[in-house]
Amino acid sequence: MRKFIKKYSIFFSSICTIFVVYITCIYFYKFSDVLTFNRPKVISSDAKVLQTFSTDNAISYESKDFYSSTYIKATIPRTDYNPIVYILSDKLDVSYLTNYLASFGYLCFNLIPSDIYDLENVFKEINSSFDAITVDFGNSLINKGDKGSVSIIGIGKAGNYVFNTALFPPDSSLINLVSTLLIAPYINFNNNQKTIPTAPIGVVLPEFDGITRNLDGQTIYNNYLFSEELLEPISILYLFGANYNFFYETPMEDDALNIEVIKNPPDDIEQIFRLSKQEQQNFLRNYTLEFLNFYQNGKVTTNIGLNSGEISPNIVFNHKVLTSLINADSFSVILPGKTPFIKYNNLGGDIIMNNASISYVRESYIAPYDSAVSFLHPGLFVDIGLLNLSWNVDTGKFTTLIPDIHQDISEYTSLSIWLATNPSSSLNAKFKEQSFIMTIKDDIGRQEHILLKSQNALEIPNGKELVNKYQSQWSTFTPLSNIRIPLDILTKINKKNIASISLNFNQTQSGSIYVGDIRFLK
Repeated sequence: MRKFIKKYSIFFSSICTIFVVYITCIYFYKFSDVLTFNRPKVISSDAKVLQTFSTDNAISYESKDFYSSTYIKATIPRTDYNPIVYILSDKLDVSYLTNYLASFGYLCFNLIPSDIYDLENVFKEINSSFDAITVDFGNSLINKGDKGSVSIIGIGKAGNYVFNTALFPPDSSLINLVSTLLIAPYINFNNNQKTIPTAPIGVVLPEFDGITRNLDGQTIYNNYLFSEELLEPISILYLFGANYNFFYETPMEDDALNIEVIKNPPDDIEQIFRLSKQEQQNFLRNYTLEFLNFYQNGKVTTNIGLNSGEISPNIVFNHKVLTSLINADSFSVILPGKTPFIKYNNLGGDIIMNNASISYVRESYIAPYDSAVSFLHPGLFVDIGLLNLSWNVDTGKFTTLIPDIHQDISEYTSLSIWLATNPSSSLNAKFKEQSFIMTIKDDIGRQEHILLKSQNALEIPNGKELVNKYQSQWSTFTPLSNIRIPLDILTKINKKNIASISLNFNQTQSGSIYVGDIRFLK
């Protein structure tokens, strides 16, 4: 035996050495805080080449004007049983949009809501024309529409009309509402804050809307962020450089000039980026088609921010955007607007700070209650609770623990953080985006590091601090928006036992951010 051991001692020693080295490498690869060994994955929404939709199979269409209980402009594809889109707008001047959608097989009806006494009656009149010749529509619409697949779009003041339709839809025997899209909408919540929408809602907000100047549509997201009864997704797209009137074929004026920072740009800020009318309309055509397709059949060619399992895009159809998304069955880890604590998260888990500071602030239009200095989130006058995380050394860290009962995230698709950079803080370098590493750790200590960089959400908005005797605000909006981490990239940890989430502020020497929500999305 001794001879055997002596003879093979070098062999066994080598095997043991290799095993120890292997175990050590595995340990550093999966458990280490040292990024050289446990290298972070990069979540970066790089710009994509503009997706050009093929026109080889474009569907021919015709436009017709009808007069029933109201004036209706219809754009009718030559194909039968088409999904239906009702477009409600302040003016009927959106033929660039209706023609485009019709060429992809959508039956479009353009209406002015102020002329409509009863929208359900309009639906009934149009539905009857799909089955038989009618006095108002003749035989033009026979077999043309599928009332089981209806979307409604509202532009401007009509957005409130469409929003209320999502809250109080017609009977499903009349139309089956599959999606609603609000473009630069005016919104009046009245007493409907607790009414849950029954159809998906998408909102497009132009950065320089000089008509609906509070960007009312953001309020929909702000309100339902706290709902535990949400049934359908709510999404926001903030389009940089856009205004309100350019969404119409022949705008009367450049309404962005109603905004002071456009009319008299300060000398000490960068050049303000604007979209031309053509660029803005091209964007809306492409975005609307993808939005409708997503909720009609899930077949899309471009990430426009609606799929919770994909990263939040920085660029959509070659234009800079911010996006936000909430959906049903998600759960919040951090939601300061609901639980205004700095020591515990929304689930009851501890919050631990190392070499960084945390404070609870409130963004309010009422000066005495506005502690989010120089922060100007879009939307109507609703206060928003935020966590302000700040650091001035590159070892800063925020960690929040996940209670045992909530550690299984295996059925969720992404981790979303709703945040913005603090625009007026001297801890943030001007014209330079922030960057940090998110770490997700399981119950036995395995860790995934994700580097968050090159994100529009981490940029300081182009503007400057404006101070009056009441309060300090930023000269442009500073929207909170999502950064989403698809959970399918987490390959080193056990997603059934997530113990903690950390933000490691080790990419910049100093910084300050506002966090409004951290949640898992399905």
